[in-house]
Amino acid sequence: MRYALLIDEDNWRAEAIASGLKSHLEAAEIIVVSTPVQAMTYVDDHEQLPSVIVAKATFNRSTTIINLLNELQSYIDTAAIPVVLYMQQPQQLPTEIRPFYHITEVFDEQTMTPQQLARAATLAQQQATQWLAQSPYGRVGNIQDSGKTHVEEAAGADHE
Repeated sequence: MRYALLIDEDNWRAEAIASGLKSHLEAAEIIVVSTPVQAMTYVDDHEQLPSVIVAKATFNRSTTIINLLNELQSYIDTAAIPVVLYMQQPQQLPTEIRPFYHITEVFDEQTMTPQQLARAATLAQQQATQWLAQSPYGRVGNIQDSGKTHVEEAAGADHE
């Protein structure tokens, strides 16, 4: 089952965004959690990976979205999950970190609409699918691996 993961501590806003996502995304379900820690727990506890993460980014707490993104980047199977963020001051997020974390879009939460987020998430899913189809990592949603790591496969290719 494909799903999108939405992270927002405001239940009312999360409900509105989830409704917009549901009508636009090719995901069977929208999973809503309140914190980045809950998001990582959900990802860890389920075999299937989210096809996209849409999140409210905050930087005023000890546990921020950047902690989650760092954690996702530390595993081969979660590193390519596309991310769409919304925040109060999007200019706070350095543009040079966006490609590393697969952040495809950052919106100003004061002016964005749920439909804009949904369109960006749809585009992010499509880009991730295309990227992963051309990479040795497999595909979003259930990364396939032959038992070797990407590094082992690359090392083996050098010796053939």
